[in-house]
Amino acid sequence: MNLDAYHGFAHAASPVGAWVLGFAVSVMVIAMVLMVIYTIRQGRPDDRRGTVETDAELISPPMWMKGRVGRWHGRYQRRILTSRSGFISNESLANGTATLAERWMVVGIITFMFGFFLMFLGMGLLTMDDNPVVLLMSVAVGIWVFNIFKRTYADYRAAKNRVATRNTPGNSAEKGPR
Repeated sequence: MNLDAYHGFAHAASPVGAWVLGFAVSVMVIAMVLMVIYTIRQGRPDDRRGTVETDAELISPPMWMKGRVGRWHGRYQRRILTSRSGFISNESLANGTATLAERWMVVGIITFMFGFFLMFLGMGLLTMDDNPVVLLMSVAVGIWVFNIFKRTYADYRAAKNRVATRNTPGNSAEKGPR
């Protein structure tokens, strides 16, 4: 079987894959840094800050000991140095009450996920000559990311419809004493 055409294409796609991989990693790092800065500056400290949490749960034994012993009970402690939280709902995005910073956080998450897909695509193009199966991994990651975006957009459209029906003139929420 003559694979000269495939190897020629793979050799030409390799530098493109390197550029795509470099771009994707750069975009992911920038998006992550900006999201961390936003979380540190805009997130609200919660009551877990400075506490020590102790969890008691079942721990599975190592694989080489399976069958010789039952379940292990263990306890572990973790100290919460800082804890910040915040929540951006689909309702706030749909009705326009989300702040500009919250909207940019959503854009950052979308950008990070797209960069994650591009990273796998770049690795697939870069190693296509040596291992063509890696390119299939980028297809699988692309399908996974597409399904996440599809579900998220469906949730956003449902929230948009709820906001639209709530804001109709004949709705009972708007009726009040006249």
